[in-house]
Amino acid sequence: MDRSHFDISNIKSPVSEKVSFYECRYSNFSYPRHFHEEYLVEIVIKGKNKFYCGGKNVSAQPGNIVLINPGEIHDGTAPKNEMLEYKVFYVDPAVLHELFCEQYKPQNLLSINFRQCLVNDALLFQKINTYFDALQQEHTDNLEASQLYYELMAYIMSRYSTLQSAGEKRSPYYQSNLETLKEYINDNIGDKLLLKDLSRVSAISPFHLLRIFTCNTGITLHKYITVKRIERSKQMLRNKHQIGDISYTLGFSDQSHFTRHFKKMVGTTPAEFQRSFA
Repeated sequence: MDRSHFDISNIKSPVSEKVSFYECRYSNFSYPRHFHEEYLVEIVIKGKNKFYCGGKNVSAQPGNIVLINPGEIHDGTAPKNEMLEYKVFYVDPAVLHELFCEQYKPQNLLSINFRQCLVNDALLFQKINTYFDALQQEHTDNLEASQLYYELMAYIMSRYSTLQSAGEKRSPYYQSNLETLKEYINDNIGDKLLLKDLSRVSAISPFHLLRIFTCNTGITLHKYITVKRIERSKQMLRNKHQIGDISYTLGFSDQSHFTRHFKKMVGTTPAEFQRSFA
């Protein structure tokens, strides 16, 4: 039986607590379809990263860069018995807005979007690799790290992103209902979320809601709620909350139920994840 392997190392950054950096290695392990509330930027060091994103299957090779927007459904896997190594960092949308959107009023700014999920750019790959190296050098101070980070993100923004204002994006049918529902889920993520209540909030009949949600997002409603809970738990783990308290607060039936879902989604247990921030 092929054994799975997953190793993740957290790299502390002096730039912002809202930017997380990791070095990852795994084999015989696959991420299920999920999403993040942050932007994801990844470089592949070794192996192949096969993943679904933007409605299609993609394969990233060593030297490639992966760019994924907040809320974008994706998964990830490596070929059987092959080690995949990559470096990845996550950026809170507020950080990008602060860096690049000061000239816009918040109510007029809709989003910054990466235009493509797979990039082959040797200079960008080098910039990201150099930045990871700088983070692990003791002599790199806050100002130097911040300057390097700004230059890196400015490069990505200028070549691979689009800034959309509120008047530039048309909402598809049911989009407004689903956005209202997502806000409700986010505000009540620790509660027992019943289909009848979600139907009422979205103003869509129960079974029609299940179909519409999957068609519009690429993920089931139940899976969406689970992913939201895991994403919230990662924040709480970074802030040193007790694992038992987290499982109770976020609506998991017990700690083992939480741990099982967390490991399936993140690749490591909540305890191991939390220790990486010690």
